[in-house]
Amino acid sequence: MRSGKGGKFRGRRLVLRLPVSARPDRHQHHGRNFETASRQGSIPNYLREAFQEAKAEFGGRGPRLADVMGLLRIAIASLPQVFICIDALDECLPKCLPELLESLRNLVRESPNTRIFLTGRPHVAEAVGRYFAKTVVIPISPNTEDIRNYVEMRLDRDDEPEAMTNDLRGDIVAAILEKISDMCVAFPLN
Repeated sequence: MRSGKGGKFRGRRLVLRLPVSARPDRHQHHGRNFETASRQGSIPNYLREAFQEAKAEFGGRGPRLADVMGLLRIAIASLPQVFICIDALDECLPKCLPELLESLRNLVRESPNTRIFLTGRPHVAEAVGRYFAKTVVIPISPNTEDIRNYVEMRLDRDDEPEAMTNDLRGDIVAAILEKISDMCVAFPLN
């Protein structure tokens, strides 16, 4: 089930997508995503009400991590099994990462049927390991040829093909291939 921005509640599953952003100006988007999903009717009433209470309580801004974790605890309390997926954990501000990981660890301790799935650059695996004693880490290396083919396919679809010289095309492909890096997937075990 794809959640898009915000969240979906179907049957006994809640999927709530909240971005982990490296940009401080983007931290307040949690509230906007939640409000959008709420208006679309994809958030249960009890969560919508809890969010509105939190918003009023904190001067109209969207909830911060502690607020989101509190809402998450309410949401998962009645669910038999929960999977929390966080993509691009490496984009979390380094000063915020310990608080996020500690909050996730506490949530897993309180709700033993909760499973965590994290992705990010390899350097975050060490941080995850500090908060979760048992973690399975799977390294993922990009296939350079696949990326080259994808970039070239996208360049072939350029709206202004006359603006693209062979040199520029080669520079674009080379620059992208130079910047790709390994990733990892981490599964903290309860």
